[in-house]
Amino acid sequence: MRTLLTVSLVASGLTASAAVGQWTSDSTVNTPVYVGGGDQGTPVLKPTTDGGAWISYTDNGAGAGYKHAVQRLDAAGNRQLGPGGVTINSRTNTATFVYD
Repeated sequence: MRTLLTVSLVASGLTASAAVGQWTSDSTVNTPVYVGGGDQGTPVLKPTTDGGAWISYTDNGAGAGYKHAVQRLDAAGNRQLGPGGVTINSRTNTATFVYD
């Protein structure tokens, strides 16, 4: 049993890959996905094959209720859809929820 555990741990270590990340030139500054009033919540991140990512979130900065919005980051972590992202619906919700 002990040999099997050792072999399993060694095999899992051999298949591990390096993690990479994108950083701004100033490490004390975050890369904002959204810049605006109100609060944002329930972010969902979907990585892309080119190293970037799509991020969807709820936003209540444009009046009462939460609306869904989306932002695209390139492989270097730069916003592709402007500072406010794109609102993807005009319907508002009174609460945030997890979605897929």
